Amino acid sequence: YEPVSETVLLDPVKMREVFINIFSNAADAINESGKIVIGTRRALNAVIVTVEDSGSGITKSDAKNIFQPFFTTKPKGTGLGLAVTHKIIENHGGRIFVESVKGSGTEFALEFPVKAAAGLDKNALADSRMASENFQIAFRGQKRGNG
Repeated sequence: YEPVSETVLLDPVKMREVFINIFSNAADAINESGKIVIGTRRALNAVIVTVEDSGSGITKSDAKNIFQPFFTTKPKGTGLGLAVTHKIIENHGGRIFVESVKGSGTEFALEFPVKAAAGLDKNALADSRMASENFQIAFRGQKRGNG
């Protein structure tokens, strides 16, 4: 593998919420022997984080609606997790994609621009106890950044 080591400007508190939502959904989808695989790759002017699970998958009709507020397929779900995740990523100038086959698992791809994110509230960053203009994402055991 080739490690991705790019700096992206992100609000660490908001990113924690994004990844908790994505990981929680993946964990809910798999059984005890299932897998969740996290990867990163560099794209043109962006870093892409992928989260793939070996769970039950999502139907095509449900996949069209999963980012809509209050849409859920879970008996006790609120339908807000992925809607909030989608909005946070958009507010950071990014995009989120989903690919899934019912019965075969799901992959979410989160794309973040390498340049400073448009629409990121600098005041919210300054108010965050974990905020830093130099916040970096590092995966696969890399230790980097101030966040």
